[in-house]
Amino acid sequence: MIATLTIGSTLLELAGGNGRMSEATGLAMDPQAVRQTVSYIGGIEARQFPRSGMLTTVSFNSVTEFQTLQAAEYFIHRLPVVLRSSSNPSLLLASVDTLGTSQVETATAAGTATGDGNVTVVVASAILDATQTIQVPVLLGDTASAWAAKVRAALLKNGSIGTKYDVSGTGTSIILTARKPAANDGTLNISLANGTPSPGITVAATSANTTAGVANTYATTTTIYDAFPSVSASQVGVSVRLSVSVTGRTSAP
Repeated sequence: MIATLTIGSTLLELAGGNGRMSEATGLAMDPQAVRQTVSYIGGIEARQFPRSGMLTTVSFNSVTEFQTLQAAEYFIHRLPVVLRSSSNPSLLLASVDTLGTSQVETATAAGTATGDGNVTVVVASAILDATQTIQVPVLLGDTASAWAAKVRAALLKNGSIGTKYDVSGTGTSIILTARKPAANDGTLNISLANGTPSPGITVAATSANTTAGVANTYATTTTIYDAFPSVSASQVGVSVRLSVSVTGRTSAP
């Protein structure tokens, strides 16, 4: 099951965030008709009637495994920041029919460092909280393969990147793979440049979209509007366990 909470322009993956269909357990839905009293000036009408849409409570537990401790910790710390917003919240529940393809982006390091300095790595993506700029120290004589390994290590320590992408690669390759299948993001890019002081590496302003992203297709979907979420989170190593309860309406406002 996929469970995605949308608050304003922010997407929060509560279950199935990396495309796995067996991540959520204990799913329960409790739909109830909601009665509304009609009030007039000088009195209250005795009749009551159901409002549009059923008031529904959805609850489930989920476990998400991240690649690093930094990513798991970032997710935990980011959770209350996202949940405290009240900008048109809605919850999408979906059953996956066909699993899509996770986008893969590859940057290639080139040039041996001609001095000690910093490689400036900029990761841009539509799904990151913000563009990430990372300074990676390298040493005189570091080959492209050597400093590419340092870049990969620095990316692994970035929690914002780690909640959305897995980091991999060997030799001169620096690879980001989206944790969730989604439509291809044309803004995703990994740029490599000389920082201050300059280590004299070969600049690579653009990366390669080595595998285009393809979104999941869903067999069934349910949207909960005007969602009021309650989420308890705990972390065990790289695993984050969530206990989720969301109350809202099944009809659009």
